[in-house]
Amino acid sequence: MPKKRFRKFLIVTFIVIAVLVVAVILLISPVAKNYIEKNDEKLTGRQIELDWVYINPFTGYAHIRNLKVFENGSNYIFFSAKGISVNVSLLKLISKVYEISHFSLNEPKLRVIQNGNKFNFSDLMQRFSSKDERRKPDEPLRLNLLNLEITDGEVYYNDKQTPIDYFVKEMHFESKGKKWDIDTLSGSYALTSGPGSGTMKGHFFFDMKKKDYKLNTIIQNFDLKLVEQYMKDLANYGQLRAILDANLQLSGNLNDSMSLTTKGRLAISDFHFGKSEKEDYVSFDKLVFKFVELNPMKRYRIIDTVLLLHPVMKYEKYDSLDNIQLMFGEKGENINSVKANPEKFNLVLMLADYIQALSKTFKNDYFKINSFAIEKADFMFNDYSLSEKFSMSLYPLSVEADSIDKKRDLITIKMKTLIHPHGAASAQVKVYPENTGNFDLSYKFEDIPATMFNPYLISYTSFPLDRGTIELHGNWNVEDSVISSENHFVVIDPRASEKVRKKDNKWIPMPLIDVVCAGTG
Repeated sequence: MPKKRFRKFLIVTFIVIAVLVVAVILLISPVAKNYIEKNDEKLTGRQIELDWVYINPFTGYAHIRNLKVFENGSNYIFFSAKGISVNVSLLKLISKVYEISHFSLNEPKLRVIQNGNKFNFSDLMQRFSSKDERRKPDEPLRLNLLNLEITDGEVYYNDKQTPIDYFVKEMHFESKGKKWDIDTLSGSYALTSGPGSGTMKGHFFFDMKKKDYKLNTIIQNFDLKLVEQYMKDLANYGQLRAILDANLQLSGNLNDSMSLTTKGRLAISDFHFGKSEKEDYVSFDKLVFKFVELNPMKRYRIIDTVLLLHPVMKYEKYDSLDNIQLMFGEKGENINSVKANPEKFNLVLMLADYIQALSKTFKNDYFKINSFAIEKADFMFNDYSLSEKFSMSLYPLSVEADSIDKKRDLITIKMKTLIHPHGAASAQVKVYPENTGNFDLSYKFEDIPATMFNPYLISYTSFPLDRGTIELHGNWNVEDSVISSENHFVVIDPRASEKVRKKDNKWIPMPLIDVVCAGTG
């Protein structure tokens, strides 16, 4: 009989405890939800909405469903998430260690707005920045953030000054996290371009104390439409499009940009920049770099391949300016204006400054390029400033060099091209790597019709030619930047035509010069 009573007592006790646990869980969740929504502005300075909060104080698990955090004083959503889950290790609290054993965000959306040096989260940073100066340096916060996960996230970025509108989607992030007494953090990430095509994924490692980092990233078919928005800040008009593919291994230190070490492959394809989608000023089919190792800090750059396929460049001269100055302002005044504003960030200028910084040390560094080639280049020149339009182009132009190595005594670079409407040109440069002020150059231009230059002859002499062939060849020897050269310019069988009478044409007696030159052979 006593056994039955004891068993009954245990059952009743268990039921009571279970009911109390369930009651606590059921009560604490709506209380927490009500507390957050009533004190949201007091706690964060912002309005917060959520559908449901689930808290289990016995296991340390909490979940928030459909969280919405609004902009400061606005109805626009700053941050939202379909679900937020947190696991807290309660037993670790006994040893004064705060451990989040798992933290996950499901479908988070973040909206970042920048205006100069201010962001739409600056108020939150100011509110939650540490104001407690009583903590001693030898009392670090024992906080473990473990097993971090973000699933299907989106980040929207808007720069009011430039302006820039861009977003990425399908963001995934995983990391084992970081313990309070360990300085390193590692993990993996993946994302997709929002407005265009392309994916990016990889792994990272970061030492939070030393600021050292390692990044392995794979980029596939990534639309560089974002760059066009920064170009529009520099240009009066124009459009840019390109595709980026890369498989890179990067390492360095955040405190020193020159510590960046680069390995891997990078390719930009279908690049177009110009007045409109139908009229390019600069374009190319593909630009490929294969880096063995670039290390500015150790002062060496080893590249396996540099390949530029079918680059096209159009330069046009008008009565006052040219097509480049019309786009970027006279003498680049648009670019100078952006540079003069220190609060304004421009991705294109930042990359240009970094490349310029690298180039300053290039002369003194060891460099090696196993293969360098430019294939099927097309360089076009149009001059509309004359009384008649002048046009010529170099196509297909090719440049090649093998084994560009600073340790070699001599590097040979060869160039050849056809000249349109008629003619051909070739050149060969022999460079001494130890002293780039020393080089030898040989060149040849042949079968160029003299009549091609009639627009200039009419403008400056009033007399065009109706026949003649131009040939030009020579050899240069340059030592310590001092040129010693032998050049030959030959016009074969030229004949001046009748004078062209136009208001702005200058006059030189070309028929007389023609007779004198013919008479002297």
